[in-house]
Order: sequence, then structure tokens, then C-alpha cells
Amino acid sequence: MGSISKARRAAAELSHLTSPPHLSSLPSSFTVTPPVHPWPTHLTSARLSSLLRRHAHDPHLALRIFHHASALHRPPFAPPYPSFLALFRALSAHPPSFLDRAFALLLSAAPSLRCGESAPILAIRAFGLAHRPGAALRAFLHIRPSLRVRTSVRSLNALLNALIQCRQYAAAAIVFRRSAARFGVLPNVCSFNILLKALCSLGQLPAAHHLFDEMPLLGLSPNVVSHTTLLRGYAAAGDLPAALNLFRGLPHPDPPAVSAVVHALCRHGRITEAARLMDDLPDPPIAAYSAVVSALSVSGRPREALGLLREAAARGRLPRGRVCADVVEGLCHGGYVAEAYAAWTWLVGQGVEADVAGAGGLVYWLCREGRMNETGEVLGRLEGCCVVGLMTYNVVLAGLCERGELQEAGRVWDRMERRGERGNGFSYGVLIRGFCRAGKAREALELVGEMAEAGFRLDDVSKEEVVAGLGGGADERDLVEQIVSKVGKSA
Repeated sequence: MGSISKARRAAAELSHLTSPPHLSSLPSSFTVTPPVHPWPTHLTSARLSSLLRRHAHDPHLALRIFHHASALHRPPFAPPYPSFLALFRALSAHPPSFLDRAFALLLSAAPSLRCGESAPILAIRAFGLAHRPGAALRAFLHIRPSLRVRTSVRSLNALLNALIQCRQYAAAAIVFRRSAARFGVLPNVCSFNILLKALCSLGQLPAAHHLFDEMPLLGLSPNVVSHTTLLRGYAAAGDLPAALNLFRGLPHPDPPAVSAVVHALCRHGRITEAARLMDDLPDPPIAAYSAVVSALSVSGRPREALGLLREAAARGRLPRGRVCADVVEGLCHGGYVAEAYAAWTWLVGQGVEADVAGAGGLVYWLCREGRMNETGEVLGRLEGCCVVGLMTYNVVLAGLCERGELQEAGRVWDRMERRGERGNGFSYGVLIRGFCRAGKAREALELVGEMAEAGFRLDDVSKEEVVAGLGGGADERDLVEQIVSKVGKSA
């Protein structure tokens, strides 16, 4: 119901434009208040276009401005074609119903205008984005008979794009095949590329290759985009022989073509071949480096991945994002924790953010190997650039307590609370067990009381350690059980 009422309100706001009054129908003493102030006394096409650009955020107001200029301004003013083009640009980012009205205004004024095809091309593109293929086709068909403009390949390509955006593939193919005979427009390389992209996205690679082979027969040479589009289609479909055959035929492969082939090779486990292909290129793209580095990391070759990463950095092609974390985590899983820490430090020095470079996983492995000094440095870098999660803090607390560094664990707990991170049951548990193992059962018992106030239940393992630390007698067990029962009630 809400959408219906909105539509009615919009129709009401535009209702005065369906049969607008004209200056000739009004008494000479009658004045109409302009829709915006100040309104130029000496109206020109440039001033009207400026007004439309300034108020392009409000399509209703833009239409009222244009209507006032064309029908109610004194002395009478007939907007030329550049003013119509400014109106189309102002309305093209809004719902297509506004462009419908603008197109109707243009058609009614077309006999007295020297039109161009820029305005209908704007309309065709907007109708395509709005998934109105019929409106896009009608706008195209009006160019020659109604606007008296020769249809060019620009408007043909705009229509093909619009039809494909609307998934009207059959209609796009018909328009493409009949463009010369029906509209007097010969498709160019861009027209073929539009159809090639559509066919590849549909997985119709034989038809795409047939279309690709047709281009030379019509006197058109496939460009880099043509080759890359078909190559990426074969690569996405897993047809590596066809993709590599096309790639070798490119005298100067562009970055998308290189990336497509490298990604396809890595997906099929041919990582060495992908790396060898990159060695033959003077300037491999970042996306290709990312694919090979990530593939090496997850396939158990993290040292090779790090070497390639350093090579990419030397060429100014250092990848960012997940691929850096893949290298650090791959080194950790391979047992090279010290090298992982050195790699992480180097990546941060190269400008990669600490969390993006895989600091979270690195903290776990450093704690596992007892490298608490390096852990503290990584945690400090993390706290300086991002929000550190509770899981990371818990890993650090567990590592410190296991090594008996309770004072440092307390400092980490204080840092955690200062940053607004509240400990959970696991956080309290590792601290309690750490105090018990250090012979400080009374301090552990105080922490059990804090757990009660925080609403967390003590696990059985920690409870037994507290009882044993207090002496293991019946009285000590009753005391701990009494506190634990309060924890249960508060939880």
C-alpha cells in the first residue's frame, strides 16, 4: 500500500505537466512565479542548462524548471537541443518515468530543433539500467524518423548493451544481425565485443568463437578486448588448451588476459606453469601475482610464495589483502613460525595493515611456541590500527598463563578492559588455572568471585584446580561450591 500511495503522490506532482498552460493562453498581466529563485531575466540555453545541472538531485523540480522556461517565461523562450540534453542528463539518474516525460517533450519539439543522438543514447542507457528493454528499443527507433538524425554505431552499441543488461539476448542478436539492412548501421569491433561478452557469460563458447571468426570476414580486426573476452570465457569454463592457444596469439597481452590465464592454471594445480608464464612477461599484473602466491601458500609451498611476494614488492606490484595473510598462515602451518613473524614484520613495513597481514593467526602460533615477546609486539601493532577481538586476547592470555607470566597476563587484561573488551568465561578460566598452577589459589578464588559478578559459570576443570590449590579438603570444596553456586544463579 505504501508504494501505491507514493506512486499516486508522484503522479499528482506531475499532473500539471500532462496539459501544461502556455504563455499564449494567459492574460498579458498574468505573471507566474518561477520554480526557483533567482530566475534569470535574460534566459539563455547556457543559463537554463546551468539551472538544470544545479537542481539535478530533484527530478520534479528539474521538470518544472524546464516547463517554466519553455512555456511560461517572458519574453517567450524556445529551448534549443543543448537544453534538452541538459534535461536528459539531469533526469538520467532518476526513475525512468521522468525520462519518459522528457522524451515526449523532445519528440514534440523535434520539428523545430536541430537534434543530435546524445539525448536518446542517455535515455537508452538509463532504460537498460532500469530493465526496460522495450523503452530502450523505442528510443532507438525514434532517432532517425522522429529526430531526423542519422543513426550511428554509438546508439546501436548503447541499445545492444541495454538489451543484454535486460537479458534480452535473442533481441540483441536480431538487432545486431539486421542493423545494416534495417537501420543502415554497420557494427564495429565494439559491437562484436558486446555480443562476445554476452555469449561467454552464457557459456556459449562455440557461438562466441564463431562470432570472433566472423570479424575478419567483415574487414574488422579483433582487438585486445575481443581476445581477452573470449580467453576469459575459455578460462572460466576450464578449457585451458583453448585459453592458452588464444593467449599465445596475443602480441601484447593486457593485464585481464594474463590474470585470467594465471588464475585458470592455478585452479587446475598447474602453479609452476603459471609462475613460468609470469617470468616471460616484463610487467605481470598484481592480480596474477596474487593468484600464484595464494596457490603456493595453500598447496604447502609457503617459502616459494614468500619469495614471489618479495619479487612482486621489488617490482612495485605487492598484492594487498587476503593473499598476505595466506603467506603468513602457510608459513605457520608449515612449522616456520619465526619466518612467519619475520614475513609479517616485513609486510607491515611495506605498508600492509597489521590485521590484513594475518596477525590474528600469527598470535596463536607465536603463543603456541612460547614466543611471548614477539606476541606482545604483534598485539601492540594490532591495537594501534584496528579493533582487536576477544579471541585474540584469549589466545595471548592462555599463552602467558601457561608460561606462568601472570603479571604480564594481568597487564594484557587491563589493556583489554581499557579498550572496552569484556572478558568471557574462557578468559577467567585461563587466569584462574594460571594462578592455581603458580600456587596462588587465594587470588584464584577472588577471580571466581569476580566471575560470579560478571555472570559466568566456572568450568569443572578449573573448579577442581581451585579446590586442590586451597588444600583439597571438604571445607575448601564447600567454599568453592558455595561461590560456584552463586555464579550459576547470577548467570
